[in-house]
Amino acid sequence: MDALAVESFRCISEYTQQHISNISWAFAKLLVRNTSLLTAFAGKIHVEIEQAQAQTLSSMAWSFARLAMRDTTSSAFLASISKAAQQRLPQFGAQEIANSSWAFAMMVIADTSLFNSLASSAKEALPSFLVLHVSNTLWAFAAVAMSSTHSTWTFLEALAEVALTKISAFGSQSLSATAWSLAKLILRKEELLEAISAQCVLKVASFAPQNLANAA
Repeated sequence: MDALAVESFRCISEYTQQHISNISWAFAKLLVRNTSLLTAFAGKIHVEIEQAQAQTLSSMAWSFARLAMRDTTSSAFLASISKAAQQRLPQFGAQEIANSSWAFAMMVIADTSLFNSLASSAKEALPSFLVLHVSNTLWAFAAVAMSSTHSTWTFLEALAEVALTKISAFGSQSLSATAWSLAKLILRKEELLEAISAQCVLKVASFAPQNLANAA
């Protein structure tokens, strides 16, 4: 990864936003935190933020959150991502909604405007939500206590219904995260909770101690 970082610094002026988001994702996936490189990437995306697509915005937010980039520059970059994202909501599908909400929750940024906007625009994307999208998005909204508006609450209830249809595919982490989220949000979905309980019994051997604690 060191060689890639050196080459990236050399070529950064030639990189497209897709190149930058892909490389940032790779570093984040491997938990390799090169602060200088990511700060340089953030600077280039920030200058071109008006041209950034939804995938780039959500991917960069996810990468910075996974690597816990909490310096002043990173905070300002995430604020610019939030503003740009709210201007491109029609571009946001399940992956972008899940990554963006998870990223801001992981960074403990309770961006009410962003979360409410994502919830308001997510209806058409709901059928394409996969298991990880569902559990991560529920967790994100619960982690920053985003359930105050009617549109947000409606979205969370709809997301819970999607979870119920996919519950047999949930792994231990998704089951525990969803159970914790429902409790945190005080989202009373008895059929979903019963289904989670049944799946936990079936899959108890795969649960880590923290998963069991969250699901209890």
